[in-house]
Amino acid sequence: MKLYIMKIKLLLLAGFLGVTMVSCEEDVDVYYRFDESTFLTKQSLWEEQHIQSYRFEQHYMSSATGPVSETIVVHNGIATSDADESNPVLIGTISDVYTKVLNDFNQGKYHQTMPIYGISVDVTYNNEYHFPEEIKFSTAYKDDVVGGAWYDLKISNFEILEE
Repeated sequence: MKLYIMKIKLLLLAGFLGVTMVSCEEDVDVYYRFDESTFLTKQSLWEEQHIQSYRFEQHYMSSATGPVSETIVVHNGIATSDADESNPVLIGTISDVYTKVLNDFNQGKYHQTMPIYGISVDVTYNNEYHFPEEIKFSTAYKDDVVGGAWYDLKISNFEILEE
């Protein structure tokens, strides 16, 4: 009789563990960590200044490029880079940087090519001119992805040029 009771307890325990393991494998909601409201406000504040000629240092690191540092010069709204032609990461103007981040976020959110846990976008802004000084963009995939979709972008030494 004791053996019979032990078998029943063992069977119940195995069943309980099986149900617990299956319930833990359910899909969880995808997270989106991005203060889009502040981002859009800062973008509008940047655009309202109508700054057309400026220079800045861009330090870019991504899963696709590795580290790239370049000086971006914008004259009358047109950006150029001093980077080696074999490895430029010219995103363009500050407005283009805003557009890239928003496009990358929306692409990951609405047009996923692979299942993801979520997307994080952390942005630090310049208080005087309202451009993003540092952007950390990352996507967390459910499957192993070599490299993945992430980048860090830093803008420094911003200087307004005379037109």
